[in-house]
Amino acid sequence: MRPFTGPSSTGAIARNSSKMTVNTSLPEHLPAAIDYAGLLDTLAEGVVVIDSGGRIVDANPAAESILGRMGSTLVHRSTQDPHWNAIHEDGTPFAIEDHPALAALRLCRPQRGTLMGVTALDGRRRWLQVNADPLLDGQGRAIGAMASFADISTVKRAEHMLRAIASLQSGFISARDMRKRFAGLLDDCLQLTDSAFGFIGEVLHRDDGTPYLRTYALTNIAWSAETRALYDAKAADGFIFERLDTLFGAVLTGRQTVIANDPANDPRAGGLPPGHPPLHAFIGLPIVDHGEIIAMLGLANRPGGYDSALADFLSPLLGAAGKVLAADRARSAEKSLRASLLEQSRNLARSNADLEQFAYVVSHDLRQPLRMMHSNLQMIEEDLHDTLGDEHRESMRYIREGAQRMDQMLVGLLEYSRVGRQSGPHVAVSSRAAVDEALRYLRPLLDASGAQVDIAGEWPIVLAGEAELVRLFQNLLDNAIKYQPRGQAPHIVVSAASEDTQWCFSVRDNGIGIDSAEQAARLFRIFQRLHGRGHYQGDGVGLAVCRRIVEHFGGHIALHSAGEGQGCEVRFTLPHPGAGSTPHSGEQ
Repeated sequence: MRPFTGPSSTGAIARNSSKMTVNTSLPEHLPAAIDYAGLLDTLAEGVVVIDSGGRIVDANPAAESILGRMGSTLVHRSTQDPHWNAIHEDGTPFAIEDHPALAALRLCRPQRGTLMGVTALDGRRRWLQVNADPLLDGQGRAIGAMASFADISTVKRAEHMLRAIASLQSGFISARDMRKRFAGLLDDCLQLTDSAFGFIGEVLHRDDGTPYLRTYALTNIAWSAETRALYDAKAADGFIFERLDTLFGAVLTGRQTVIANDPANDPRAGGLPPGHPPLHAFIGLPIVDHGEIIAMLGLANRPGGYDSALADFLSPLLGAAGKVLAADRARSAEKSLRASLLEQSRNLARSNADLEQFAYVVSHDLRQPLRMMHSNLQMIEEDLHDTLGDEHRESMRYIREGAQRMDQMLVGLLEYSRVGRQSGPHVAVSSRAAVDEALRYLRPLLDASGAQVDIAGEWPIVLAGEAELVRLFQNLLDNAIKYQPRGQAPHIVVSAASEDTQWCFSVRDNGIGIDSAEQAARLFRIFQRLHGRGHYQGDGVGLAVCRRIVEHFGGHIALHSAGEGQGCEVRFTLPHPGAGSTPHSGEQ
């Protein structure tokens, strides 16, 4: 736009019959009938004219629409009015001399492409791209200025939105304190919507499922010494909002956006604390991840209120916030899990150290007195052999047998405590080779009892400790041989089969059986027996050791019986070590 010039010395600017003119003689080559004001009225850009004092003396409809409000006019308002709150793109205020229209007037030359943010008369922030030209009289003196501007608020909000999303996502990677990230998000939302105050809160649930909010970020709107102290004390850890008979409660219970542009008369509103700043308008927006409300944004007092278009505009930002918050929750859960696993590992290390100490005590401090008791008792029997009566001999036999049983129990307890601590890392072990080795150990007992052992199924390679796997089969086979009716030869079937993601092993016998599931569960506890030692030898450790071995290898074990005299079957499982495990056929 070129400066308006003319030969007149008056330089008067006037509005005549709704026509914007400069009261000078037009150049001869321009038709006098051109309606410049009419042309300006058709522009989509805003145009204002200021006088030499910086006061607006004329404005086209577009300018009124961009900067004004219903029932008001820009005319007679000063460009220096503090209401405009003019700022640069970085948020710093415009100096009066930098205002493009005033700069054009002062410097008497055009100003081009100035970006400025102003607060329109309706209270909302507008971003303008401004060009300004001086209006000159016939002698070249500036008598005013004309400024034209395009409203680029939509573009600037979109840019701000993209920056906010990028900041939120990059901040998640670098920030340790998510509250700072969400404080920045709240500030972005306030600026994007021209809202006065607001909050962002995480949705949590009580044990009964009732939702409540804990704030991540909250505008400080303290209105008294008491509320300022409360804010200072609670803001860092977050305020708790529990009332559901409120506008934010309607978001949590209704699981949807809540807009209230007349909160005082809205039935969903629960009122405000005494002294709270007035609430003229409110919007509550759920922040969702995979269909679950995990947080919400609440904004208040936007000039002109809120609408669904604004909610749609914020949707991408809130979607990013939902993903960031969900990722932060997952990261926190992982961190907590790692801490828990580390604590468990430390506890396990302490427990293993205690067990090592226990094993030493059992091996030396407890068994040594028993050995001395047995040795001294034997010496007494030899020294007093000719003088002991039958009653004394019987008492000594009880003492000797008691000491032997105690020693056997200590040995069993020692064996039980060592399961999983001396086997080293799990390795690929042939389960069939473990069965064969157990049978080799038990060969004398098998021959003496006349037992028949059948091996069936597909026998896999499993991840285990070789010695412990042999011990497992040895204990199960030993029980199957031992618990038989008098005079009956044992018949034992040992089998293996694949079931889903695990191998299932079975040791089935034709022995005495048991009569209840309760008894079966009891047998896997240490030192638990169903029969007296007068009927069947044992110390009640074998099955407890089996359970400990199986669970150490990640499996499960159980005993089944159809009743007394119907035999027993012990089944245990071990997980598949992987696709590379190769089964081996059993032999009858």
